[in-house]
Amino acid sequence: MSILRFAHFVGIASWLAVFAVAQQSDPFAQSSDPFGSAPQQDPFGAAPPDMADDPFGAGTTPHPGNRSSDPFAQPNAHPADPFAAPDRPAPPNQHPSTDLENQIRQTLAANASLVAVEMPLEEMAAWLSREHNVPIVLDRRALEEIGLTPDVPVNLSLRNVSLRSLLKLALRELDLTYVVKNEVLMITTQEAAENNLILRTYVFPAGLADKGDKVVDVLKKTVTPDTWDTLGGSCSAESIDNVLVVSAMEEVHEKVVDFLDKLEVAYRKRLNSP
Repeated sequence: MSILRFAHFVGIASWLAVFAVAQQSDPFAQSSDPFGSAPQQDPFGAAPPDMADDPFGAGTTPHPGNRSSDPFAQPNAHPADPFAAPDRPAPPNQHPSTDLENQIRQTLAANASLVAVEMPLEEMAAWLSREHNVPIVLDRRALEEIGLTPDVPVNLSLRNVSLRSLLKLALRELDLTYVVKNEVLMITTQEAAENNLILRTYVFPAGLADKGDKVVDVLKKTVTPDTWDTLGGSCSAESIDNVLVVSAMEEVHEKVVDFLDKLEVAYRKRLNSP
């Protein structure tokens, strides 16, 4: 019995020795253990066919300009420039219409009349809006900041004046003004108007294109001088070729238009004079 056990032991030892030699001859051989970990890919082996053209393992290089199959992937850069920013759809053209704003400004020159005795500001705005077919709104937040409410009373009696003059006189007593912006006429505070300047461009009168700097200088000295940046104000005006660029409040823009009209008339008279 002891001889059989010894022979059995020798047989097992021999089998283990052969197995160990086989394992040493192939260090990357996979274990036959069915419960072992998944096979590990040889890091130094050749890449699979579908990854051969991508050394970073990202798969087959897509054709330039084609989107990835990933719906959330970023667009490819322009093929002619590897450093170009990814192609993105162009933003929509944003050219807000000013037709209604121009119509509002034209309406401000129309004749208007008003008899207001303790009339709430909100009611006056609504009445003028209906009477002249102009969208008029109140800047309620700005009014609240200076302690005014929409029902603050207005007292004014005027007949056959321009709507522009009527509004200015009615709002002046309340230290208010108006702006034409976002296709409405908004009644607001002086401070709010100064903090929300309106940018507009004007073409110089014929023959004055080469005198733009002089026109700007005269403009700032004669039209509400204290509102321009040269004297510490918030408004600005610059000339570019034959275009005048002005950033100012509605009231200042109205005076700029009047200034340019008068300047053109005077310049034409000078040209036509003998």
